[in-house]
Amino acid sequence: MLNRELLKHWTYQVFAPGTLLRVRYEAFRELLALDETCLERIAELEDIHYGRRAVDWTRVVFLVQELEGLGRGLVAALTSLTPTKGVSLLEYFRKISFYLKLAVDIPPPDASPPFTLLLDRREADVARLGGKAANLARAMNLPELPVPQGFVITPGAFHYFLESNNLRAPLDEHLRRLDLNDPEGMEAGSMALQALIQEAEIPAAVLEEIRQAQAGLPDPDAPLAVRSSAVAEDAANSFAGQYDSFLNVPPADLADSWRRVIIGKYSPRALTYRILTGLSDMETPMAVLVMPMVDAAYAGVCYTRDTDRSASLCGMTALYAVPGLGENLVSGRVSPGVFCVDAEGSPALPPEILQRPPGFAGLPDETVRRLARLARQLEKFFGCPQDVEWAVDRGGKAWILQSRPMQRGRTAPAAFLPEQLPKALLTGGLSVSPGAASGPVVHARTEAAIREAPSGAILVTEAMPPSLVQAMGRVAGVISRRGSRASHFASVAREFGLPVIVGGATVFDDLTEGDVVTLDAAHGQVFPGRLEAVLEAARPPRKSLAAAAQARLEKLLPHVASLGLTDPRSPDFRPEGCRSVHDVVRYAHETAVQEMFSLVGKSARGMARAKKLKTKLPLTMYVLDLGQGLFPAARDKAEILPDDITSTPMWALWWGLSSAPTSSLPMADWEALDRHSAGVMLDDRLLGSFAVIDGAYAHLMLRFGYHFCVVDALCEQNGEKNHVAIRFKGGGGQYHQRLLRLEFLRLVLEDQGFRVTIMGDLFEGMLTGLDCNTLRRRLVVLGRLLMDTRLMDIRIETPEQARDQARRFLDAVLEREA
Repeated sequence: MLNRELLKHWTYQVFAPGTLLRVRYEAFRELLALDETCLERIAELEDIHYGRRAVDWTRVVFLVQELEGLGRGLVAALTSLTPTKGVSLLEYFRKISFYLKLAVDIPPPDASPPFTLLLDRREADVARLGGKAANLARAMNLPELPVPQGFVITPGAFHYFLESNNLRAPLDEHLRRLDLNDPEGMEAGSMALQALIQEAEIPAAVLEEIRQAQAGLPDPDAPLAVRSSAVAEDAANSFAGQYDSFLNVPPADLADSWRRVIIGKYSPRALTYRILTGLSDMETPMAVLVMPMVDAAYAGVCYTRDTDRSASLCGMTALYAVPGLGENLVSGRVSPGVFCVDAEGSPALPPEILQRPPGFAGLPDETVRRLARLARQLEKFFGCPQDVEWAVDRGGKAWILQSRPMQRGRTAPAAFLPEQLPKALLTGGLSVSPGAASGPVVHARTEAAIREAPSGAILVTEAMPPSLVQAMGRVAGVISRRGSRASHFASVAREFGLPVIVGGATVFDDLTEGDVVTLDAAHGQVFPGRLEAVLEAARPPRKSLAAAAQARLEKLLPHVASLGLTDPRSPDFRPEGCRSVHDVVRYAHETAVQEMFSLVGKSARGMARAKKLKTKLPLTMYVLDLGQGLFPAARDKAEILPDDITSTPMWALWWGLSSAPTSSLPMADWEALDRHSAGVMLDDRLLGSFAVIDGAYAHLMLRFGYHFCVVDALCEQNGEKNHVAIRFKGGGGQYHQRLLRLEFLRLVLEDQGFRVTIMGDLFEGMLTGLDCNTLRRRLVVLGRLLMDTRLMDIRIETPEQARDQARRFLDAVLEREA
């Protein structure tokens, strides 16, 4: 808005009313606005890539589509300014657009029948059955594996349901707004998505195939288990407990239960987990596995190699069991009995039961051994340790209901700990997911409290419901009053390396809310304070929550954010050198600015008043006075001095720039650094920076290496609209160094009252509501800050350095103002 008002002011007060000049100027104004928006979109994609934001893949696709449109507008604006250069740039931008589309393209879904398929060993395609059902179908190739006879409502039925109701576009509209940093937005988005599914009509063709498949079951009138089997479920990404399944479903309610499973695909926890995997909604269509209910006397899960247990039982087969249905176990609401079995023996020797829990007399040793042996057969068949769901019916028959790759912890439970440690607040906890973490204790007894858990907390909960996944990207660790290693959340926690223990009945009393503690989940204990020795001894190599999305964006980001056009003086600085959207923005911006200022002496009249500012500072500056920004004696000069400036904000900022000590900067090949760093331009061979000023206003574009640093300021006596705005992006250092420089700027400018926004390496600050005298002092500080930090991003390495330099800078500010 400020730029638009400035440029409008400039248009009517500076330029002659020539038609060509108006066209060129309007194109220049549009180009600057498009440039700004392009940089914002590029910065957002960099944020996503480097893990600062976790969003749905539809957001990435939306940003790419926006960049394509913005880029075309940018090229069109440049064409209006300089037709030859604009037309040639368009050709190369089209090539970049092709690669952008290729990087985010997802093949169209298959919405064709059949909409149901029998669960059969000859049909084990994940794309047709989904992950859970495909694993079972493959496992049915094992002789006499006891699997209930059932069928699958295919992913094609899901796609056809969406297509027939025209749901893809409205679903994507909501999905692209999701952000894991916004729990309330996630909740609202989930409700809107689920409402779309609830209100849609199930196609008649799908209903008919479901009816026919159900009629083909051994007992069509028996209650059913209706279970999620999404594509990508129960594979490298477990999705354990994130999707909904329904038990004891009356046959008449099957179609409605199918819809309810689809609705569960858009629950907050399922959305959170899928976003963390980097998968899109279209890549994870929902299939549904329908099976007759097993009337279970006992049920549970079997880990074929439980490597995170105590040393004596490490690597044994662990059978987790509860009476009745296994739902209470996997939902994390109860603590099970655990059988440990050595199943390595030969077929002639029965597996040895090394540990038997009390209270399970109804589960005989023979059945336990059979389940352990079946699980080990599945491990051998699939080629990796398995997480096997089982049930034993009231007649004593064992059934296999599910098999998927087992998620194991990432550290050994016997990790070394220092001898000298403070007395533990809690000991004897059950390690659910090993590792270590430190943070303040937060009691979360409700679902709402879990959703609102602050970043870095050690969460203390009543149980371990799957909804805990909603806090996965924020909390440092979890301590639950009850639950087990066999719950769905435990599996997901191990998958992402989140430290978790079951602490027992008194955890809420033992751990005071707000106290900082260290959780040693490998040994099931909690210590007061932050203990670096424990963290180093037990911390797992935690899986980056952004790793999956980063891998996908690796193909995209080079065509978006890489910058090859770093030196406008290079012969390669031309359209042929553009390899990314960032290159196109850089080339268009640079060429447009040169074109506007090259109008000096070309009958541009108003532009001919642009004057070079003579200064000892290492930058080239041109100043355009809109009126009352210079002393009258300077208005006829071709070259002016700082003392000729009367513009209040310009003078204050320039005072700060010129008062910054340059001797503190490291010795270097300045010209080479300038071409490849964030230093300002050092010579006059190319247009450097420019300013548009009047008595109370200044708009500066200071060239900082790859980009302009933009400062916009209004400083009037008793002015209600007084402000200072700053934005810049980029630099010559590594990405983490550029972010550290932004952290330094944030610390300083927030101390000075600025509101700061950082997206990727794009920095924006705004200061409003100050009187003129105070605002001038802030501008002096800002000018000094800009000069002090111009090469900081190639010499700063750690957050501690950023904080230390910010403290030093602010101490110097206080000293000067004293």
